[in-house]
Amino acid sequence: MAVTDQQKANLLATNLKNNFIENERENDSYNHNDENINSTVNNFLSTPPTTNIEPALPNEIIHYIKHINSKKAPGKDLITNRMLKNFPIKLILILTILVNKILKFNHFPENWKEAIIFPINKPGKDPHLATSYRPISLLSTIGKLTESIILLRLKNFINSNNLLNPNQYGFTTKLSTLHPLLRLTEHISEGFRKRKARARFSGYPESLRPCLD
Repeated sequence: MAVTDQQKANLLATNLKNNFIENERENDSYNHNDENINSTVNNFLSTPPTTNIEPALPNEIIHYIKHINSKKAPGKDLITNRMLKNFPIKLILILTILVNKILKFNHFPENWKEAIIFPINKPGKDPHLATSYRPISLLSTIGKLTESIILLRLKNFINSNNLLNPNQYGFTTKLSTLHPLLRLTEHISEGFRKRKARARFSGYPESLRPCLD
């Protein structure tokens, strides 16, 4: 039983840690794949970039600021979206210079990667149980704005070079992780009609049980 604030925080932290433990690998081929991925990433990071990244313009910064939610909570730096919306043009120009330095030197500030983790009670769940809470991350607002600038350029590069796997659904524009489920359902239904398919699911996460019952 957790009584003090510190005990409650420790209990929530332990529960979140248990939820995000990596699954054990049963096959050595997974470890081999991990080694290949790590090697590819390390080679990429150690190779000087050859692609010129399009610099950000003040109008682009202003565009993103106009479309952010003023009610979103700030990160550790306590700079709110409402503050960003009230930036004078001089600060907009300084922010543009800062973003372009990040693009030029390929370095994203470590402080912007640090988040304040805030537990939110899941709807209809017992607030006295640690398992009834999900975490939200409060990140730097300027960091998130910069990420939007980077993401746009990354998407343009990936699309123009046809680098996206056709089976990639998550984090893809106009697609979601529901689409592969629909696609799988269509394949299974088609197989049943032709008497060619059978399917079985096992080992799914506990969090998916409400969706499958």
